[in-house]
Amino acid sequence: MLHACRTPVGRSRFFAHLPSRRLRGRDANFTVSIEQFELLSLRLGIGGLVLYMVYIMYRLAQESGAGRFGTLMIFLSLGLGIIGFALKSVIQLVVQV
Repeated sequence: MLHACRTPVGRSRFFAHLPSRRLRGRDANFTVSIEQFELLSLRLGIGGLVLYMVYIMYRLAQESGAGRFGTLMIFLSLGLGIIGFALKSVIQLVVQV
């Protein structure tokens, strides 16, 4: 069955030009839907960006010669944004908004 955009059901338009291949053997049970792939990519992408921001904060503290107290203040002030972003997701899951 084809949609109006002439892509097979279950395939995105981006991959429509590629021939579909059947998986055999061990790989036959490994199927990932588009939603699962997007969720995994989103979590890995945001996690990577958070780690990169922590690295940037570390480099900022090192290059500015902030010392222990200054480094603590940099991580507290800039890290609160990261913690707030993570807590927002947790609160949404708990409250189920």
